[in-house]
Amino acid sequence: MRARGNERHVRTEQANGLVVHYEGKRGNKRRVRTVRVSGTVLHYEGEKGSDCHVRTERLNGTVLHFEVEKDSEHRVRKVSPHGSVVHYA
Repeated sequence: MRARGNERHVRTEQANGLVVHYEGKRGNKRRVRTVRVSGTVLHYEGEKGSDCHVRTERLNGTVLHFEVEKDSEHRVRKVSPHGSVVHYA
C-alpha cells in the first residue's frame, strides 16, 4: 500500500468511454496507451510532453505502425490479421 502523498495518476476514464493509461513517477507521468470506445488501442512512446503515437491496434486485428520524423508522424507498415504486410514510404 502506498503512503499518503505518494499516489500517482495511472489512468483516466472519461465519461465518453475513452480510457488513457499513464506511467511514470508523480509529476513526470507520460501517456502510454489510449483505448477508444470502438476498441481501438493507440500506443505511445517517449518522454512527458514529447510522446509519439507509434502503433494502433484495431479490434479486427489490423496493426498500424508509425514513425515520427521532424515532428511529422507517418504510417510505415500495416499488418493484417491474416498475415499480409503492407509497407509505406
